[in-house]
Parts: sequence; C-alpha cells; structure tokens
Amino acid sequence: MKALITGINGFAGQYLKKLLEKNGYDVWGIDIKTEKNNKKIIIGDLNNKELTIKILNKVNPDIIYHLAATTSVRRSWEIPLETVKNNYIASLTLIEWTKEKNKKLFIMGSGEIYGNKKKFPIKETSSVNPLTPYSLSKYMVEKTAIFFNKNFHTKIYLSRAFNFTGPGQREVFVIPAFSKQLAEMEIGRREKVLRVGNLSAVRDFSDVRDTVEAIFLITHKGKPGTPYNIASGYSYSIREILNKLLSLVNFKVKVVENSQEFRKNDIRKLEGDFSRLKKDTAWSPKISLEKTLKDTLDYWRKKVSEG
Repeated sequence: MKALITGINGFAGQYLKKLLEKNGYDVWGIDIKTEKNNKKIIIGDLNNKELTIKILNKVNPDIIYHLAATTSVRRSWEIPLETVKNNYIASLTLIEWTKEKNKKLFIMGSGEIYGNKKKFPIKETSSVNPLTPYSLSKYMVEKTAIFFNKNFHTKIYLSRAFNFTGPGQREVFVIPAFSKQLAEMEIGRREKVLRVGNLSAVRDFSDVRDTVEAIFLITHKGKPGTPYNIASGYSYSIREILNKLLSLVNFKVKVVENSQEFRKNDIRKLEGDFSRLKKDTAWSPKISLEKTLKDTLDYWRKKVSEG
C-alpha cells in the first residue's frame, strides 16, 4: 500500500510517517520543505492546484493523509482569508482527485469547531459553532467532505482532533512554549520569569503518538463520512498544565499573567468524548499527560542544550 502525507514534515506528519512505515506502507509526502536526497518527499504548495494534481498523479497513492494546514488559532485572526484559503481550497483539490481516482482520503479536523459548550464531554452529535477563522475553515472542509461522501460515494475519513502535543511540537503552542522557556531557565539562558496568557482556559490534551494511532485506525476501521473525536476524555486548565510542568524542575519561577496575550473569542473549555472512536476502532489513549509533559520538557532540554 502506498500512502501520501500532506505536511509530512510537520509535527503530526513525522509521527504518522513512522507509524505507517512500521505497518508496511510505502510512504510519500508533500511539504513546503523537504530533506536532501529524499525523493519521496516532494516540495509543493497545495494551493497550486496544477502542481498538486501533477504530484498526485505521479505518486498515485492508495490513500492520502491530509495533515497540512494553517494551524495557529491565534494567527488565523491575523490572516483570516489566507487561513481559509490554505485550509479549504487546498482540501478541495484532494477531494476532487480522490473522487475521480476512487482513492481514500483522510482529513484532519479540529475539536475547535464546537465552540463554547455547557455540557461535557462533547460528543460528535453536539452542535457546531466555529468562533475563529481557523475553526470555520475546518468546518467548511468537513461539511464538503460529508457532502461528497453522501452524493458521490467517496471514501473520505474525518477526525475532530482536540488539542494534542508532545516532543517536537513548535513553541508557538502552549506546552512546548512553556517547556522551552523552562529548559532555557534551567541552564541560565533566561531569567526565571514566565510571562503567560490566559491560564483559565481548559483543554483536552492527547499525546501526538496516541493521536496518529487514532488517525491510522480511523482509516482502517472507521466509517467514511463520519467525524470522529480524537480526545483524551479529560480536561485541565492551562494553569494546571503549567503547575505540572513546574513540578518537573527544581527551581522557583515567577509567573506573570498578561491579559494582552488572551486570544480573541477564546473557548472557555474543550473536553471531548471519544466513545464513537472507541466503539468503531477499539482506540483509547495509552500515554498519560504526565509522560507527555515530561517527554516534551526533556525534548526541549536536549534541544536548547545543543544550541
């Protein structure tokens, strides 16, 4: 079996590549950057439809795992139209190609599409209320995929991934941002003052290694056109997350909360119900939050010590 991953050099893409190869897949990728002498990772901008189609026809994968996206919720407010274009228009090309070639397609969605809720954990049957350009773009893609599955019998698999993190995630996200700063403090590269945004927001964090396993199982045991929550089923405030990280270092840190760092239309709480995913694929998270945090901090300790 041949798989192609969009955004293969991204955070989840690198982990999914290893998992697919472990399961005997011939793995190819499209990314805006590539490794030297790796002919299986092709440089390409998914917004260039002609180039994307050319690459797809050349590789001719049995399944596409579409992970590439503009993923920063905060940045989506700065570049709303670009976010929608990157996340929606590019997906249409992949949907069209898989429809014509009768191939499989997985699309990475987001639990952010639910917006603010009062009842938890959130099921897939809950109403949807995108509050940001990012979540709007993700919901547009999902609705289009469901329409194509229903009317053209395509094989498009869908997820609604809640927050996931782990070693290797960029520091623009909250847990690696904290971890990098703590690692720098530990070696004296930064003063022991941590400036933070909204610590009261509550989120459901999964480990990236559990997340890519869920993606794999959705495409093998899940139902096309059916959105699946990928979540841990537990939620923690960002303050609780920070306190857990602070317990992993042996020095005191002054925490300064900055209201200017609060995100526009920030969702108060996200906590997902993964019972549909468990029922259809037997998936459940295996890695504890404590291990995820320690592994992430250790990753940044090594990275900052190497310069």
